[in-house]
Amino acid sequence: MSRETRIGILVAAALAVFILGFKYLKGQNVLSSDYLFYAEYTNIDQLLPSNPVLKNGLEIGKVRDVYMKADDPSKIIVEMNVDGSLNIPKNAKAIIVSTGVMGGKAILLDYNTVCSGADCAQSNDYLTGESKGLISSMIGDPADAKAYVDVMKDGVTSLVDSLGGSVDSTSEIGKTFASLQATLNNLEKTTTRLDRLMANSTGSLEQTLRSVESLTSNLAANNSKITGILANVDAMTASLNKADMGKTVSIANSTLEEMKKVMQTADEAVVKLSAVMDKANSEEGSLGKLLNDKELYENLNQVSKSITLMTSDIRVHPERYRRILSKKTKTEPINEIPEEVKD
Repeated sequence: MSRETRIGILVAAALAVFILGFKYLKGQNVLSSDYLFYAEYTNIDQLLPSNPVLKNGLEIGKVRDVYMKADDPSKIIVEMNVDGSLNIPKNAKAIIVSTGVMGGKAILLDYNTVCSGADCAQSNDYLTGESKGLISSMIGDPADAKAYVDVMKDGVTSLVDSLGGSVDSTSEIGKTFASLQATLNNLEKTTTRLDRLMANSTGSLEQTLRSVESLTSNLAANNSKITGILANVDAMTASLNKADMGKTVSIANSTLEEMKKVMQTADEAVVKLSAVMDKANSEEGSLGKLLNDKELYENLNQVSKSITLMTSDIRVHPERYRRILSKKTKTEPINEIPEEVKD
């Protein structure tokens, strides 16, 4: 046998063991001919696949699967694998019970008759499904439960009567009862004080509640205004986020730099103008001499008056000057000064 063949057989065997183990964990025994029964419930109380199926405490099968009924979601279908060597009557009940206080679940097959032939349930048949609570599952018959409760009641009553008649006030139990009584008295006083406090504070509480109600009413009445304010704030925030603040600051800085340069230029111009004015006042140069020489000023003033006199005479006596143009000798001197230029 080749190496590849041995590896193939080993892999097939491993797969078979894996499949058999998986089915066993799901409650399916593939090595025996089990019956497959169904039961319908409205509440399975967390019953799970692989939970046991019991008969008088003996495990005779396992729960195979749990799922909702296709045409009625309010119903749950439970599939059970039961030992095929047993004869299960058709009227058997599949009762979901609790196996302990920790929440374990199982299905109890309840039947007391022996069946044969057509009276026995066949594979794929439906059994009647029922459920029991924790107390019913642990106690069983309700009559037994009532008897158990009655016994406990009688025992507790006898114990209380015995304690009430025999407890000494100086003993530890007596002191305990006395402390308990004092505690109850203090509790009663405390509740009385609480009642008074609530009675005295009722008016204040009612006024506070009315104030709160008024406040909530005002808020509800101005809800639209508050919404508008919040919308405006949101819009302003969005506008500020969209604005290029860095670019704006950069432009402002550039403008300030330009203004600084202009101010420096203006300062330089003022300095130069001040220097010119200083030179003019210091009688240096032509402008300084013109501004500060009084004799020159008087001469210029006299020249100006002479020019004014001449132009006035030309305007008043133009015939005198036409002779000059015609090359004739003037016989009369200019002795009179017009009135408008005497001043």
